[in-house]
Amino acid sequence: MPHLPTAPPHARVFGRVRSFDAECPACGTVIVARGTREGRPRELKLQVQDGVWVRLVDVPAALAARRFGEGPPVVIELADAFCPWNAGRWRLGPAGAERTTADAELACDVTALGSAYLGGFSFRQLASGGRVEERREGALARADALFRSDRAPWCPEIF
Repeated sequence: MPHLPTAPPHARVFGRVRSFDAECPACGTVIVARGTREGRPRELKLQVQDGVWVRLVDVPAALAARRFGEGPPVVIELADAFCPWNAGRWRLGPAGAERTTADAELACDVTALGSAYLGGFSFRQLASGGRVEERREGALARADALFRSDRAPWCPEIF
């Protein structure tokens, strides 16, 4: 489990702060603290909430809609127990995505692919958490290059 951040600098003076929100830089989890009265930091109530979340239901359409970075392609074996039409091997590269029968270099389920799809998590981060299996050395780095994003996903609403 990633180390959760401490309160932001403006919230460290608990004697005056009544609430704050912080985001874990490693996993994107939103931490919300509410309800302290002035001078009573032990009353601080912490909650962990999801921020942005995506569930890919139509993987062919989602992959066709996404741009990929430069670099050699990678083959991912995708599992999806709820939407079995998504399962199978996918060759992903700068030219796009297509189904393939080639040997898989990475394996994951659709929830892990959804985490990487928006660019909020790298495949290396997901692998370190046991969510992606690297079957061929170097495949994590290639997948990270293909899915790299200049902007982190952001949602102005907490749902």
